[in-house]
Amino acid sequence: MDSFVNSLYLERKTIACIKQQLISPKSIQLYHFLQQPIFRFLHSSLQKCSWHHEHAAHIHSFSTPSTIPLPIKTLLTVLDSDEWAMWLLLATGKEVKLKKQRLQLFGTGDYTLQHDIQERGIHCMIALTSIWGTNWGGYTSLVKEGKEIVRINPIPNSLTLFEQKKGMASFVKYINHRAGNKKHIVIHALYA
Repeated sequence: MDSFVNSLYLERKTIACIKQQLISPKSIQLYHFLQQPIFRFLHSSLQKCSWHHEHAAHIHSFSTPSTIPLPIKTLLTVLDSDEWAMWLLLATGKEVKLKKQRLQLFGTGDYTLQHDIQERGIHCMIALTSIWGTNWGGYTSLVKEGKEIVRINPIPNSLTLFEQKKGMASFVKYINHRAGNKKHIVIHALYA
């Protein structure tokens, strides 16, 4: 984990601040989360990746990799390690296990819809996007009782943590034409 994560986020004082921030509204975005050379390496490995588009109009539209590049597999292994689980325990106060993880690519016309299957737990999203405009869509919206309570914009090289509880739902906003050929690539891990 030390070889991937920005050392600032491994300091106990910083982790305590993260935990405090997660009290309410239960979300935080950590900028420059991965060490910059690691982020660039991971990002470049994804440029060589072939993607398979998954489209179920009533649920989602996004792409997943046909094969996951080795550098990304290594990061996914870190996100399933005891060391990462300990970091999450310190940062969230919750003892969790990895329920699922996926690598997704969102481009123009992609989205996810709020639907009946709600994924409760701690969500970790690492944005492997190089650039993203706030007016392009693609943000993750957390809603409760039909009202947006948190909006999470894609920020390059960031880790977003949020807790989705009973009665909450989330979705990724439709990516509009302004995104052009830019892609939002994210590792999304769910812990429960």
